[in-house]
Amino acid sequence: WRRPRLVPESVTIGDAVFHVESDLTTATLYNGDTAVYTHTFGEISVAPIARRLSAWEGQWVLEVLPGQVIVAGESLNARLGYDEIFEWRLLAGRPFFFFSSADGVGLSYDGQVLPYRYDEVPHYLCCEPALANPGHNETMVWFYGLRDGVWYYVEMGIYE
Repeated sequence: WRRPRLVPESVTIGDAVFHVESDLTTATLYNGDTAVYTHTFGEISVAPIARRLSAWEGQWVLEVLPGQVIVAGESLNARLGYDEIFEWRLLAGRPFFFFSSADGVGLSYDGQVLPYRYDEVPHYLCCEPALANPGHNETMVWFYGLRDGVWYYVEMGIYE
């Protein structure tokens, strides 16, 4: 029996093979045996802080706690001005993620901000409450969102 991993064993981009090693405070991304990026979380997490490692358009993408997405060494949060970016993934081959800003929680797909806002979207929850975390497959995402005191269950995706 192997413990489930939050991130894949490795991602390949061209000839480079990237993998991440993560503990409760630090995540280090390696290209082979060479460390190419290190992220340190200011607190001790109950789970490894690396949440997702992906490849997209010839670049590595690493999601780490607390809601930070790093693309080839650059903070996507800083570039886009979001406090938090979480659940970054590819839907139908294009990037999708949730983001937090002063206006609440929004969604982005393929570089466009979608016209939906929520006061809260549960994420990074542990144990039984983790059932409320967003889920996904290759073409859709599902989640719970709070808006104006009402909880919504939402499914959205790319449907042919």
